[in-house]
Amino acid sequence: MVIIVVLIAGVLVAVAPMHIAHIQALEALIYVFQVLVVELIEWISYVKNRDIWGSGAQIESRHREVTDEGREQRGGISTITLEGDGKAAKNPQFTKIVGFEQRERAGGSWNPSFDQTDLEVPPQDILDTERYNEPDVISPPADVPAGLEGSSEQNPVKTDFDQKARDLSWRFGGVYKDLYTNVPARFTRFSYMENEDKFHDEKRTIYPLMSQVELCKRIQTFVAKEGIEKYYRFNSRVESVVKTESGKWLLSIRKVYDGDHEEWYQEEFDAVLVAIGHFGVPVFPHTTGLAEFNRNFPGVVSHANSYRNHEDFRDKKVLVVGGSISTMNTIQYVLRLAKSFTVALREENKVYKWVNSALRTGGVILKPQIDSIDGKTGEITFKDGSRDSGFDKIVFSTGYHFHFPFLKGLVKFDRQKRRLPGLYYNTFWIEDPTIASTGLTSSTLTFFCMETSAAAIAGVWSGVTELPSKEEQIKWEIERAESPPVEGFLYFAHTKMEEQFLKPMSRFFTKNRRSPFYKDGIHVGDVDIAVDRIQKIFYSIRDGKLPIKDTLYE
Repeated sequence: MVIIVVLIAGVLVAVAPMHIAHIQALEALIYVFQVLVVELIEWISYVKNRDIWGSGAQIESRHREVTDEGREQRGGISTITLEGDGKAAKNPQFTKIVGFEQRERAGGSWNPSFDQTDLEVPPQDILDTERYNEPDVISPPADVPAGLEGSSEQNPVKTDFDQKARDLSWRFGGVYKDLYTNVPARFTRFSYMENEDKFHDEKRTIYPLMSQVELCKRIQTFVAKEGIEKYYRFNSRVESVVKTESGKWLLSIRKVYDGDHEEWYQEEFDAVLVAIGHFGVPVFPHTTGLAEFNRNFPGVVSHANSYRNHEDFRDKKVLVVGGSISTMNTIQYVLRLAKSFTVALREENKVYKWVNSALRTGGVILKPQIDSIDGKTGEITFKDGSRDSGFDKIVFSTGYHFHFPFLKGLVKFDRQKRRLPGLYYNTFWIEDPTIASTGLTSSTLTFFCMETSAAAIAGVWSGVTELPSKEEQIKWEIERAESPPVEGFLYFAHTKMEEQFLKPMSRFFTKNRRSPFYKDGIHVGDVDIAVDRIQKIFYSIRDGKLPIKDTLYE
């Protein structure tokens, strides 16, 4: 029997023997819209999608359990009969799907919280370590309590509620009410989802984009339509994943009852799908003097992750650290309200190049990277030797960590090279393909990249297709590392994604599984239209020519 576990945003999803129809649905469980786990959604929905399996097709597959060396052990041999339009097979491959989600409902990043935010800055005792730039420090691996042997969901071990651990789960995300997407509506969906006509109306102020309300509704409608939530265990985090001597993966799960108590238990699975995305744990670059400054000037420092309301910046002297798209969002809403607005920039933006010129207009004071902060006086020295002080708001718009504390000792993100070594096409763990991931590949076509990984995982884990030799997988990784794109190892440009990522990965799709590009590939140019429109919206809002309310489509 095969059991699959899918990890979603600090949360995991597990799967065990079930009908072949759910192999189709397996693709859904695998998706993570960045911090979102909609893979389970896709997995289930594929049961209903009749384009996946050819009518009357028959495939014989060896049912597998895989060791940490990736070798086949004893396993039952089953014949997978694909009857008609996605009908269930006589011999089930998987029988159990479980999703673990640390929030109270599915949706990840697109289950926004406007009234609650994560910590604006790590706790002072963590800042005082001077290691707050390390993900294992601001989001540490949990200490799994003793005595979990023999525990289960029905028979958990109760412990006291841990407020600090809850705070450092970074679970609320950075979506705010005024947010609109920076990717066309056509590509903020999976290829088989409805592509609503209203989003292609060029009269829309934010065409071809969509508001956060519209995207959240799209996702929640999808969740409800496919009946996804019945597979989830909510308010639950997978805190540890360990390979046992039997070749199984042992999960330690923490279920949290806020302000009251916690319940811990363990459960075994055959495979682990990591689908947690990378917009959860905020990056606070190490800055000399920051810890002392925060102690003496509390409430000044924050991360863009906790931004919610531009009115908080009215008549304030503002410093934003970083030149990401989040910086531009802050500028367009805050610049006219603030007393002054300074941006400290380490390097130019390599993805959205228009940002580099926009930062030099409109009254933004542009500075190089911060060199140090005087914790007593609040004076900031920049790399060019210039100084400034008296800032009311200092916002780190410095991105997020790729962080996998539950896989301690198994995988480690290379922050310098911005890659997770040991993965084939950012999806399959080369040493042990019973661990796989979606959401690592970075692209403006993120949803379709996730769909591609999901389809490949469904094919391989069901036994319908096979990965190449370990040597061939390592060769791909080495070649990619030797000449990565300027945007980074994980990045695939929208104009190259199909050739460099989708087509190679389609070798592992199940039989007759359509390409995510089968309808929308000809519209990749919409991404360029979107970039042009984002610029126009930015300048119009920044300069007061476009009321924010005109962008708030519901």
